[in-house]
Amino acid sequence: MMSTTVELLLRIKPKWERAYSEFLSEGQEPARISSKDVSRLLEVMLESYLTGESKRMRQLLEEWIESPKEDSLDPMSFDIYQESSLIGSIHVLRAILLHTAQQGYAGEDLASIHSAIEQFFGAAVEYIAYTEATQNLLRAQRRQKEVQDALERLDESRANFVSIAAHGLKTPLTLVEGYSKMLGEQLEPDAEEAKPLLAGIESGTERMRELIDDLVDVAMIDNKMLSLYYQPLRMPELIEGVIDEFSDQLEAKGINLQKAWSEEFDQTVYADQERLAQALVEVIDNAIKFTPNDGLIHIQGRTLPGFIEVSITDNGVGIAPEDQTRIFEQFSAVSDQANPQSESYQSLSSGLGLHLCKGILEAHGGAVWVDSPGYDPERCPGSIFHLMIPARTEPPDDLSMRLLGKPRE
Repeated sequence: MMSTTVELLLRIKPKWERAYSEFLSEGQEPARISSKDVSRLLEVMLESYLTGESKRMRQLLEEWIESPKEDSLDPMSFDIYQESSLIGSIHVLRAILLHTAQQGYAGEDLASIHSAIEQFFGAAVEYIAYTEATQNLLRAQRRQKEVQDALERLDESRANFVSIAAHGLKTPLTLVEGYSKMLGEQLEPDAEEAKPLLAGIESGTERMRELIDDLVDVAMIDNKMLSLYYQPLRMPELIEGVIDEFSDQLEAKGINLQKAWSEEFDQTVYADQERLAQALVEVIDNAIKFTPNDGLIHIQGRTLPGFIEVSITDNGVGIAPEDQTRIFEQFSAVSDQANPQSESYQSLSSGLGLHLCKGILEAHGGAVWVDSPGYDPERCPGSIFHLMIPARTEPPDDLSMRLLGKPRE
């Protein structure tokens, strides 16, 4: 049976070559395999059938498989992958060989030829699929690495820009503040028309100073350089002090701010008081902005194993699910266009506040997140911000312990 099949294959090989040449001359589709290549493949097919070895087949197929493009940032869809695959050309060749065999042979001879074709081309397709999949996996991995490296360079450049810009703005701002004060001192006491102008300059420079300070803090957070100065504090007192800063805003919008906490919440913990107050200011300020007039804000404190939690609930317009993570990203802000009385309707904030809050909490070893049913300016489902702060009973670093007069163990 073996010699008969080999004889059949040798006899039909010239017919196969002519049939494929006619197919190429008709130009029905772009050819990945030339007539010369088909002749080599048929020789390898005969050798493989005689010896049972597939090494030469693999070597030949590897020559034909196109290598991935070096520009790995170019996207490659599944359709493009299919078009570039050698498997399609192999299936076309297989179909031509089968059709030619069916025209000249029948019965056992056709069955023998058919079996040899299926055995060889089945192994060829399997090897091509494996090789191309491996190459495309490596290509995808290179693309992912290049994109990741590009993003890391972008993040580094952005952090450097923020840091340089923030420190560079401080000097001219100091000059503006100094000259405006000197100008105020030189004005005549009855120069009433100039006073509103100076007040506007002072207000603008103050806002600019706050923004620059935020940029400096963002640069320190992103570069893991934020320093914390731990000291004993009681969270209720800290919260009360922060609320006092917003008394005018709360009164202007008619917002009712309520607070409640358990007895266990009123305990002494070690944290950076100034930074925690800064984080609370950002969240409460955000709640006031997005809560409609005559709304309600509720601040609650409780203790959890190893942590104390401060939750700030409002009955504002809420936050869409896709925004509940994004609002903590740098330079991200969501405007409340449904509330014309909201400050954010007039102009978006810098988008730094909640990012700073997140960085401060994480620097303490805590976390912050938000829960909201979604954005609905009609029903105003509200939002709940959760601030988790480690309930430390002593400073985590030796320096703070020495400053507080605590002996090192």
